[in-house]
Amino acid sequence: MTWWIGRIVTRPFVTSLQAELEALRAVGAGGVAIASPYPLAQTAKRVALLEEEGFQVLGHDSLDIERNREIAMLDPERVVRQAVEVAGRWPAAGA
Repeated sequence: MTWWIGRIVTRPFVTSLQAELEALRAVGAGGVAIASPYPLAQTAKRVALLEEEGFQVLGHDSLDIERNREIAMLDPERVVRQAVEVAGRWPAAGA
C-alpha cells in the first residue's frame, strides 16, 4: 500500500505502522509486550505482524473495544492501568 501512496503524493509520508516498526528498531527492542484497546482479532493481527517483522512478542492484552469512538473516549487512567499491568506481567519485554 505504501508504494501506491508514494506514487500519488508529492511529499514524504510515513504510516503509523511504519513509524512504530522504525521506533521499535531504533530502541533495539527485541522482545515486546502489547497493550491494545482494539478487538482481540485485531490485536492478534498486530502480534503476527510484529513477529513477521522479527520481534518476539512476549505477551499481549486487549481491552477488546470494537468502536473507535469508544477508544477515543477511554479514561486515560484506564490506559495507564493497562500499560502498567502489561509491563508488570512481561517484565522481560524491552518495549
